[in-house]
Amino acid sequence: MSGQPENTTARNSSEAASADVAAGSRRPRRRKTLHQVASFPTTADAMAAESVCRARGIAGRIIPLPGTIRADCGLAWIIAPGTLQAFTAASEGNFTIAGLHEVMMYEVRGKE
Repeated sequence: MSGQPENTTARNSSEAASADVAAGSRRPRRRKTLHQVASFPTTADAMAAESVCRARGIAGRIIPLPGTIRADCGLAWIIAPGTLQAFTAASEGNFTIAGLHEVMMYEVRGKE
């Protein structure tokens, strides 16, 4: 050894990336799971659904319409597990649901 501190910042990014993979820090693969999704005929219905569900404490969130679903509005509501009945009850007189769908999607991260 020369007595000087090793310069670890001098490694290039490909060396750092290969060292990270070798150390096992690779992210786990995401898997598709079955989700219940509601589509809407208009954006106003999607926004009303979000507002009503938030006010009633019904878990879920607005997402872009999955490509496997056809609807006039480009937004959908991902229905949290166990809340389908509450969601459909909340729709009565408040917003229109174009369809209820089961879709294989990657896990939705964030608040529900």
